[in-house]
Amino acid sequence: MEEEPASLATGVARRRGADDGLRDQTLLQLARVFYGRAQDPAAVFYYGSVPRGSAAWLTALFEASWSHFRQGDDERALGNLLTLHAPFFQGLAEPESYVLQAFIYYRNCRYDDAREVLARFEAEETPVRAALEKLIAERREPLSAYELVRDFQKSGVDPRAIPVVTRALEMADAASTLPSIAEAEREIDLLEGRNVVTQDVEETVRDLRERRTTLIERVGTAARTALVSEARVLGDLLSQTLRIRFESTGREKEALEKDGDASVATRSAPRARALREDEVEWPYEGEYWRDELGTYEYLLTRGCR
Repeated sequence: MEEEPASLATGVARRRGADDGLRDQTLLQLARVFYGRAQDPAAVFYYGSVPRGSAAWLTALFEASWSHFRQGDDERALGNLLTLHAPFFQGLAEPESYVLQAFIYYRNCRYDDAREVLARFEAEETPVRAALEKLIAERREPLSAYELVRDFQKSGVDPRAIPVVTRALEMADAASTLPSIAEAEREIDLLEGRNVVTQDVEETVRDLRERRTTLIERVGTAARTALVSEARVLGDLLSQTLRIRFESTGREKEALEKDGDASVATRSAPRARALREDEVEWPYEGEYWRDELGTYEYLLTRGCR
């Protein structure tokens, strides 16, 4: 017998304190399970259970946007994306969030808004992709990619690409092997610094050098693979922007040919949101307040004819 989502989340929440990071990752994975099974209401529940301030909160907010989108709740999806693009999180938003935002506008015949989002995305991400490709070309060998991981703070990476490079290296878990490499190097230095070097010592040094080489190749290969993957994903997203632009132009042309007017109709009324006793509805006027983050809902007052 399957447990209801609420009882599962309550069980996870009771484990607070011991390892909040583990709890939040558990909630995130539970949400992904339900999302993968197309059970979006349950997925939204679990995504919403990840607390604000958690390291996983922005990820949960972004992924929940897809669940809202699949349910046709474009207003809430756009509200989440408004939070993700707040100045507080500059450089942290998933690049895909801009494409999702533009597609929602396109789906609602908000073509000008879609183009505005795409233009901002292209202006921000095209230089990042160029910087990534330059970095990949410069770090073709595992050793040079390993040196990027080891000396990242002094690597001279284009500042615009630092967030995506940092994310790629974290996903590859490249830095976790650095202590093992450093330990092997220390042992080599100690053994080679002895006054008397026996055959056993020479064999040990040789084994340590082989281990160090293997670890360096592993780190470098993982780092470079992650960078290539990020560049490919970013390239795919930039290609999708061209498709959305093309489709928007086509839809506008069809509207002009059919009605002589590419404008959109006004909906009868935006849907109302029920407020709890401790909530107040406050219109967004371009200012962000920390206590409002994650609560936005975009009122789509226009839609397709």
